[in-house]
Amino acid sequence: MLASHPIAILAPRRFAPLLGDWLAARLDLAALQLHLHLVDDHWLADVPAYNHLMLQPWFYEHYQGFSHLLIAQLDSYVFGDHLLHWCGQPYAYLGAPIYPEGAAYGEAGCQAVGCGEFSLRTLAAFRQAFACNPRLVGLADLLRVIRGYNLRGAAVRLLRLLLSGDCRLRQRHNLVQRRLGLNEDVIFAEVLPRVLPWFTIPDYPTACRFCLDRYVERDLAAQAGLPFGAHGWFMDPAAMAAWRAHIHALQA
Repeated sequence: MLASHPIAILAPRRFAPLLGDWLAARLDLAALQLHLHLVDDHWLADVPAYNHLMLQPWFYEHYQGFSHLLIAQLDSYVFGDHLLHWCGQPYAYLGAPIYPEGAAYGEAGCQAVGCGEFSLRTLAAFRQAFACNPRLVGLADLLRVIRGYNLRGAAVRLLRLLLSGDCRLRQRHNLVQRRLGLNEDVIFAEVLPRVLPWFTIPDYPTACRFCLDRYVERDLAAQAGLPFGAHGWFMDPAAMAAWRAHIHALQA
């Protein structure tokens, strides 16, 4: 669907020889604008490491000269090439609605809009946000860090968070994610728009037209046509059932 655009495959360095051969055997690489974006293995070792990678300014500098970066993880599906349309929208960050586990359907249950697994990032806005390097952690967050510890333990954890600089967007040790559970997409979708008002995100209906992740059947019924993309389309039986007919129609 997106073969007319430059495509980068993010991979750990140890996969480089195998992945290059695998791609060459299956794709016409000469006809594609495709390259490998290799990072040290530890950046893709687990979910916290990946979250930390997405908060590194140097990661985005790999795409110098581009205006936007579409992150499309392997459980994403694209229904049409509407990428330039979405690049033309006035948002710093776009993604599907994010629902906490067990949250009710609809805007009231939605935590934020900006699920990172299929997300469009305006690189100028990201560079500006990293340059501002705003504080992400407030008093309520700090209290969560020290809850359950004695005075000495609480002091150690507070000092570690404050002195490390990890209370800001550019994090050296990823303590915001590890201690507070703030994944990179929640930071970009919920925290940054609160502390940087110019870092714009769409409203709920617009996010649903961009991508769906949860409550697929209900959101499809509430809008005309398919979204640009889907995330986790085969991860949940209900989502897969809702997408099946549309995917079969595209592949017919």
